[in-house]
This record gives sequence, C-alpha cells and structure tokens, in this order.
Amino acid sequence: MTAETAKPNRKRWRWIIAGVLLFVVALATAWYWPGVDQRFLGTWSFSIGPTISVRWTFHDDGRLDIWRKSGALEDTTHERWFVSGRRFYHVPDQSRRDHVVNSVARWWAILNDRAIPLKIVIDEVGADRIRLRQVFPGPFDESHVMTLTRVAE
Repeated sequence: MTAETAKPNRKRWRWIIAGVLLFVVALATAWYWPGVDQRFLGTWSFSIGPTISVRWTFHDDGRLDIWRKSGALEDTTHERWFVSGRRFYHVPDQSRRDHVVNSVARWWAILNDRAIPLKIVIDEVGADRIRLRQVFPGPFDESHVMTLTRVAE
C-alpha cells in the first residue's frame, strides 16, 4: 500500500490573507484619520466685538475648552476638535468617556460637510496667530474672520 499524501492546508492561507487585509485597513484608517493639528495646541484668545472675550484651550487628546466672558457673565463649555484638510471642526463633547460616540460624531461631521450650516476654514496658522474664517452659506456666502492670538502660559 502506498501512503496518502497530506492534503494542503488551505485554511492557513486564508488566515494569512485575512491578517494582511486587516493590517492594510488598519494602516489606511490610521493614516487618513482626522486628528489634532499640533500647531493649534495651547491657549488662544480672541474678542467678539468690544464686550465679549473668548479663550479656547486646545488639548492634544482632542478636547477643546471654551471660556467666554461678557461683562460680569462667565461661561465655560467643553467640546471636541479636529482638523481635516483646511477645515477646522468643533463638535459638542458627547461624553468624556464614550470614545465611540465621539468618533462617530467626528466622522458624521466630515461626511456631512454640506449639511453643517457653519463652516470654519483655516486661512493661516502661525506660531502666535491663527486666522480662521467662518463661512455662512447663503446667496452671498458671507464670511467672518476670527484671529486668535496665543496666550502666554
């Protein structure tokens, strides 16, 4: 009698191909993932008219602390921020612990860019100054320029 030759193990190749595909998808996701721009990190201030002072503090984990003062009234809110291309986004912080909800909100903002009524375009980023332009869509595409100056820490 002759010994039967072993059948080739095709399942191993399937696992290798699945692993390589998973690695490529993970690498592409990490590469194209919108993230924080290191040039924005720190505390920046600007004014809205003669009476309202605003201070934005950008953190490297994507948190944005917004402090506003108008006369005797002070207000602080927390949001998430990220940059994609020449667009600056800040979305409400759904939950500090729920990263899945924040990630979905981030991708929803990018994918539905046309549905967002207020668009913020990055005009200039320097060491001591950031110039953002808020674009209000409409018949005239009005825009408002915000110039942020770095606060010495």
